[in-house]
Amino acid sequence: MSNPIVGSEPHSRLDDFLRLETQLSDSDLNIDEPKDRASGLHDIHLQDSRTFSETLYKQIYGIPETWLSLMSQTTRLANAMQTFIVARKSRKTVHLETWEALQRRSMRLENMICSFDLGWARGGSAELQVNTKSHACMLEALSAALVIFFYRRIRDAHPAVLQGHVDSVINSLEQCSAAFAEGDPTGPGTAWPVFIAGCEATTSARREAILRIIDKASSKSGLIAFSTARSLMTEVWNKQDEILVANRGEPMPSWIEIVKQGQIWPLFC
Repeated sequence: MSNPIVGSEPHSRLDDFLRLETQLSDSDLNIDEPKDRASGLHDIHLQDSRTFSETLYKQIYGIPETWLSLMSQTTRLANAMQTFIVARKSRKTVHLETWEALQRRSMRLENMICSFDLGWARGGSAELQVNTKSHACMLEALSAALVIFFYRRIRDAHPAVLQGHVDSVINSLEQCSAAFAEGDPTGPGTAWPVFIAGCEATTSARREAILRIIDKASSKSGLIAFSTARSLMTEVWNKQDEILVANRGEPMPSWIEIVKQGQIWPLFC
């Protein structure tokens, strides 16, 4: 991908996933506005965060389409920004306008993600309504983990400033587990929020709580995703602790560097 922002093309391709198309405005991030039917049916990569009345994402996956879209856009934007940074370091021709456009996009996306997370505290919208306590708690964990995901991937924020959101994920997942009746065969849900939050946990108490959640979920489900998450998290913790002990003001390692170095591409769906 040589150019992080490209013009719109008449036909979308599956390999366009990491590309960020130019928008005349950021209207696609207005999560309280509806999509037109053509946009909704052809938005296969969930680039448009507006609501779509005909969506079945929540019915099929149990997760609001808006959350999936915001996560998709964060991943897409992070890759575009990283491409720009690599090009600049390699002294390739880059355009200031491109970087400014990415920055504007990141600020708009930040507002949308934080507003979505705050929606839980305000009682939520129709899209956020759920039927069970466990489901509500899992969505709360996913929402808080999305905030962590954004600030680590887009802002490269220090984990210390994210501990409140780590606590939110831990609390939500503990409530989710407690909401299941004894002998309930329902699985523990996705490993994504516990992994995203766990990688930024900086205290022993938080890390122990994360490991309890991971081990309980792994024991209940037997899914390899939880054991993979545990292994990657402990490696991230070791790397981060080395930086903290050295106290040289170096950037804190993230799970992104760990999976790239190890060529490990886990799936936490």
